[in-house]
Amino acid sequence: MANLCDFTLSGMYLDCASMAGVKKVYISQNEYTPTIENNKITEIGGKSGEWFEYRFRPQTASMEIVLNKDATVGSAYYTTQLTMSFNKMDTAKRLEMSALFIGQFSVIVLDQNETYWFLGLSNPVEAVDGGGGTGLNFNDANGYNIVLQDLSRKIPYEIDADAVLEVI
Repeated sequence: MANLCDFTLSGMYLDCASMAGVKKVYISQNEYTPTIENNKITEIGGKSGEWFEYRFRPQTASMEIVLNKDATVGSAYYTTQLTMSFNKMDTAKRLEMSALFIGQFSVIVLDQNETYWFLGLSNPVEAVDGGGGTGLNFNDANGYNIVLQDLSRKIPYEIDADAVLEVI
């Protein structure tokens, strides 16, 4: 069967153990056109001071990539959702969440395996869900949560660590 799309298979090896979750997130209000070499981002663009760091407790942030494909109409794209939870409701977090809920962003994600990923290559990243609450029981969460979404024709690209260190 002839394939009209350009792709190459190369196989996958059995990898060592990995750790799930997101460690840190950097968010910028600016749009960037990163340099991509050998299927990896080698330069993001921009400068220090344009990226803001977000930290959270372990096991309270994740990134999920889903293929959305409709063979009938021939469309395919990826939805990447970045889910983050921040403990303890307070005024500073309320103001930050309000801004995140309405803005459009470029995002760098550092996962628990020390790998950086770029979101916002095709379209700006935007909030699609979120909120906050006090919890009911003493062991319930008190804080805010947000889901940022990236819609793209491609799975998020890995970023060379040196490229990230140039801008954060």
